[in-house]
Amino acid sequence: MDAADFARACGYTGDSPALLEAFEAIRRNGIVHARLDHIRRKAVIDELKQSEALFLAAIGPALSAEEAIEDAARVIACWRNMPRWRQERRLPDLIRAKQQRLVARYFRRHGHRLWAREAARGLDQPIAGSISRFFFLECTRVADRSTCIVWNVQDCP
Repeated sequence: MDAADFARACGYTGDSPALLEAFEAIRRNGIVHARLDHIRRKAVIDELKQSEALFLAAIGPALSAEEAIEDAARVIACWRNMPRWRQERRLPDLIRAKQQRLVARYFRRHGHRLWAREAARGLDQPIAGSISRFFFLECTRVADRSTCIVWNVQDCP
């Protein structure tokens, strides 16, 4: 899709070179952000693939993927029904719920296969001591600054 096609898809009917160039810049920037967001989401999933204990720690206090999805849906629905000023104050709750929904949906679909494969290989050894790694569970852009919440998983069973 070239700049003119993208501009027409956005509803622009003119042929100004400056505006077509602006639409192309918007399209390229959107693609870059989409790739970065995908890489961030994939990194979160890859960290949690290592063991079921990490996944359960990430979705806590929910005890299953289905329960985590229900909790996230409830938080998102409540957030959407709030007045704008309250939504702005509760934005971290929305971000956390969307991240939890993403993780729970992935592992609801693929978790049993991943962990069964790891157990079959014999790689599913109990974690001795504490896990000495940190990983990002939530990264988002809010008002042109990145906000990341880092969770330490040292206390996982």
